[in-house]
Amino acid sequence: MEKRLDGLFALWSKHPGAGGQILVTHKGKTIFEKCYGYANMETGTPMSPDSVFHVASVTKQFTAMAVLILHERGLLNVYDDVRKYIPDLVRFSQPLTLKQLMNHLSGLREYYDLFYLGGRSMEDHLAQREARELIARQDKLNFEPGTEFLYTNANYMFLATIIERVSGMSYGAFLKESIFDPLGMDTSFIRDDPRMIVPNKVSSYHDDGHAYTNAILTFGLYGATGLHTTCRQLHKFLQQYMNPTLISRKTMEEIMFDIPEIGGKKGNYAGGVRINELEGHRFIHHGGVNAGYRTVGAVYPEDELIIIAFTNTYNIPIETAARNIARIVLDLPMPAKKNLDAYKTHTVNLEGITGMYYSDQRKDYAYIRESDGKIYMDGSLMDPMGGNLFKQGRMDTELAVGEEMVIRQGASIVKMRKLEDTIDAELGLACAGTYICDDAQARFRVAYRDGCLYLQHWRHPEEKLYRLSGEEFFYKNRRIRFCRDAEGQVTGYLFNSGHLRDVEFTKVN
Repeated sequence: MEKRLDGLFALWSKHPGAGGQILVTHKGKTIFEKCYGYANMETGTPMSPDSVFHVASVTKQFTAMAVLILHERGLLNVYDDVRKYIPDLVRFSQPLTLKQLMNHLSGLREYYDLFYLGGRSMEDHLAQREARELIARQDKLNFEPGTEFLYTNANYMFLATIIERVSGMSYGAFLKESIFDPLGMDTSFIRDDPRMIVPNKVSSYHDDGHAYTNAILTFGLYGATGLHTTCRQLHKFLQQYMNPTLISRKTMEEIMFDIPEIGGKKGNYAGGVRINELEGHRFIHHGGVNAGYRTVGAVYPEDELIIIAFTNTYNIPIETAARNIARIVLDLPMPAKKNLDAYKTHTVNLEGITGMYYSDQRKDYAYIRESDGKIYMDGSLMDPMGGNLFKQGRMDTELAVGEEMVIRQGASIVKMRKLEDTIDAELGLACAGTYICDDAQARFRVAYRDGCLYLQHWRHPEEKLYRLSGEEFFYKNRRIRFCRDAEGQVTGYLFNSGHLRDVEFTKVN
């Protein structure tokens, strides 16, 4: 078994570089624990069991647990309207409960996307205070609370604020007193200031399949993220899902794991975790993604199986690897490996392939570029595999070039169509102008030149707009739909992304 488990991470052994920590326990015994690669590539520091990771959204389950601890102490009630605790941060009119925040049923807008609209990037120092004030400016929600599920980090930022106000302590201090100390998680902590010194800190890296570069993580956000820990430390917490001691089993089952139905269908997101099945085996899990960090912790309670995998790059899909660990331990069939053989041709025509490609089904995209006979996808060189097939270096990503681009990433195969980038002058000149949004403190300019529309912001790279249909345009998983008045004049546009819906921009000139 150990050899099969180790084989899942062969890439890290074959290509020394960034890597990860893996810990697997079954029926109370450690059956696999191994570290791969470097915690810091610049200093040559190898990964060790004591290497401390930023675990990103794995933090959410700690926030949910802290809320339920306060609920059991009678200091708050998860079914209360949030206005009872944070009235100064709410401008929207709809009632919203803490439980809806815990289940991502709030309709709150995503602060990362709002930061982007305001000219900020993920590499900026983003402070909790800024995120809180940005969400407090919003007087509209994505949808009526309780009517839809939409994963949004703002939910857990609000919960962290409520924890602080109710407990009278900082978020990190409350977690230390009520979770870390009781569980003996002595090297786990919340990093709410990017200037903090982190002993044994793991650095993170981007990997384009050929070379590593530093990933930059400078923000001090917490509640939805911010936890720093190790696999061994997280293991102490994940045992709570089998034998709860921080809260009662009744609270865990009836409140944390209570998932309401939406539109007649039951979701899978409970209080800071997802609940799914793998070949009939129930498992509780959550992953995290920030910069180059990828993390996941999974508990199969009936099987007494805990799987934790942390990595400081993304060349191995870590959540897929965690599920494959479970398949090996539980003696379940492995999924069949997919390939692009059905789309393979012996020759390839590269003429005119450069452009933006889009999947209507997956709402995903890829920018394909040809230069001197070489193919690049989203800036990464694709190595020829013969005929029309290309591979992204050591990454498990392949491309079949044709009239319709077909991309395989792991077990996922996606077909994409090429989007138009030119429009007629009448439409282009009508859309050109300056647009503002007070809610996001945002100001963009739309320029028309050489038959194409371009979106400009002084802090972001200029983006070409690609036509989806009509007067709706696309760039990098974001959409803009221009709006006209009764006289047919363009008066603004609606901005949409994965976590923002119909944010209104007004044309000012």
